[in-house]
Amino acid sequence: MKTTRFRDLLVHLVPRKVDEHTWRPGAVIEDPANKEVSYVSVDVEVKSEDHANLTMLLEAHARIQTDTWRNLPSNLEHTETTAKLRSTVASPHK
Repeated sequence: MKTTRFRDLLVHLVPRKVDEHTWRPGAVIEDPANKEVSYVSVDVEVKSEDHANLTMLLEAHARIQTDTWRNLPSNLEHTETTAKLRSTVASPHK
């Protein structure tokens, strides 16, 4: 797992292994100021030999995602689109 900081958010890059040769990009985004956590995944599968490209794809997606996620109104109801953008929002473990 690789962690990077982007605009005061912590982005933990967490690729999920689909099978022996395939990975699905994902990231956990933490907003330390608001103590919110969001999990996002990219709906693509990447072959393991493209590991460097996977990391770059995750970082690019996380940058786009953090901008979108931070601009969502806090009282926005969960719609299908919202669920995709903000798939899980929860308080951190106490």
